[in-house]
Amino acid sequence: MRNVNRSGVLWCMLFIAAAGCVPVEYEDIPPQEKADRAMRQDYYGIWIQNERNGFVVGSEGTLLVTQDGGQVWTPGYSGTTETLRDVRFDPEGRNGWIVGSSGAVLYSPSGGSGWLPSISGTKETLNAVSEPIFDSRFGNFQLWAVGDRGTIIRSTDTGTTWLPAPVVTDENLNDVSVMGPAESMTGWAVGNHGVILKTNGDGTLWLSQNSGTNEDLTSIFFVNEDNGWIVGDGGTILHMGPDRQFWTPVTNVGSGRFTDIFFSSTNPDCGWISGAGGQVLQTENGGQLWFPRDTQSRETLHSVFFIRPEDPVLCRDIGWAVGDGGTLIHSITGGIFWMNQFIR
Repeated sequence: MRNVNRSGVLWCMLFIAAAGCVPVEYEDIPPQEKADRAMRQDYYGIWIQNERNGFVVGSEGTLLVTQDGGQVWTPGYSGTTETLRDVRFDPEGRNGWIVGSSGAVLYSPSGGSGWLPSISGTKETLNAVSEPIFDSRFGNFQLWAVGDRGTIIRSTDTGTTWLPAPVVTDENLNDVSVMGPAESMTGWAVGNHGVILKTNGDGTLWLSQNSGTNEDLTSIFFVNEDNGWIVGDGGTILHMGPDRQFWTPVTNVGSGRFTDIFFSSTNPDCGWISGAGGQVLQTENGGQLWFPRDTQSRETLHSVFFIRPEDPVLCRDIGWAVGDGGTLIHSITGGIFWMNQFIR
């Protein structure tokens, strides 16, 4: 009989009603069995903190960790069997957050070496967590998470506690992005049937915006406050420029479902889109033109992430994409060529 992780059981007893945490017999599972289980899951989110450390989250509480720049991924312990949808860290890599089904919120104050459940106050699936905004007035990070049935929750204490925002839509919200100082932030959330919400000030009141589409919107990314992007179903790509008011469709790019969009942190000309059927699109001119890249995968890719350009002029960042059926692929050519990575 395998031993139950007793610290995990204690946390589950305290937080099971709010965070969906359940006891998991984990510590004594053979490493190969852990890896085999992880490779059968769907992966929904990836975060690469630096040249060495990265995290992947997915179905049945899956958490993958790399400490060598993605050469080896190993199963970590999340303490839950809920589907985990998104993962994010602060710029220093000290504080991390994961969100998922049944209102699951996990918080790590230790750079991802251990995860604790937080009380989210909702049982709705949470699909995304925002960039953390540091509030110098109180020494905490502010965050927002969005989810099904118009759910928006906000934390002003680095993710320890969460409070709901007024619901302004019944549609599922799929992604969120925030910018600016804590006392006067600007935030955007996107969701099904073309929903776009915007907030200003302290992020408690969100108002609907016109998207010009009825397609499901899946991901939003701001290169800076004057350069925002949204992708979604039906090959939808929307762009906002310096006017900061209107979203304009980008046409003749592709079709099918786009799931995530990401731009380089060092060169705003370099961007990538992931999607259904193993799609990855790449731009090298700030989104004026998008080119399909062959990933050799036909699974839906839910998330894409790139770091550390080898040559920022040529957009040769190192990147990863994750998706259904244990798909974890890697590119060292800025997304032109891809190879599979494996879990050990």
